[in-house]
Amino acid sequence: MPTALLAYLATLRSGEVIPHPPIENWPLMILRIRKPGFVNVITEEVFEHFLGCLPPHWMGQGGFAFAEGAEPLSLFWKQSDEYYVRQLTWEETRQFCRLARISVPC
Repeated sequence: MPTALLAYLATLRSGEVIPHPPIENWPLMILRIRKPGFVNVITEEVFEHFLGCLPPHWMGQGGFAFAEGAEPLSLFWKQSDEYYVRQLTWEETRQFCRLARISVPC
C-alpha cells in the first residue's frame, strides 16, 4: 500500500472520538455517523451490515470505504476490539480516492 495512503488513513482515523451511546436506535445511529469530521464508535453489527449491503469501494488495512452511489465515502475500520466509522467530506473523498487509485463514487 502506498505510503501516502497509509499516512492519509492515519490522519482520517484520528480526531475526536464519539462513543457509542448505551441506547441508540438505527435512525439516531445513522444521524450520528453521517456527520463529517468525527470518528464514531459503532457496533460490530453495524460494521458487518455496511460491509455486506453493497460491495465496498475499497478494502484494506482492517477496514473498507463505503458509499451508496454519488455520495462521499464512509471509512469503516476495526482496531483492537473496537469498530469505527468516519464520514468523509467530498474533499476528503476525492483525496482518498486519488491516493487509493480508485474512482470517486458516482
